[in-house]
Amino acid sequence: MQNLEKQIQSVIYNYFGSVPSEIYKQNNGYNNTTRLINVNGEQFILRVYQTHNDHKKVELEHEVLLKLNKKNWLTFQVPVPLLLPDGRSYLKLLDGSEKIACIYR
Repeated sequence: MQNLEKQIQSVIYNYFGSVPSEIYKQNNGYNNTTRLINVNGEQFILRVYQTHNDHKKVELEHEVLLKLNKKNWLTFQVPVPLLLPDGRSYLKLLDGSEKIACIYR
């Protein structure tokens, strides 16, 4: 198993307390690594930021998404970042790269 895949499994474990058997590689965007994960019948998107490791940018992005999600007049769904048990919406990979990862509903 590649180091990135081990790191992805670690991220999922931190969010859910287990690693689902259904983790699907997606065609990555230009900037990020993504995986589709299925946990107890629900689908989530895992993102590993590849172009920066600036947690302030990620915090701002997640703050905006969470606020948009509360607007009942939107005619479309907004990705919602999941929160870890400590209240953060992201974590850093433990491989020394300092890359940031998060999971969206």
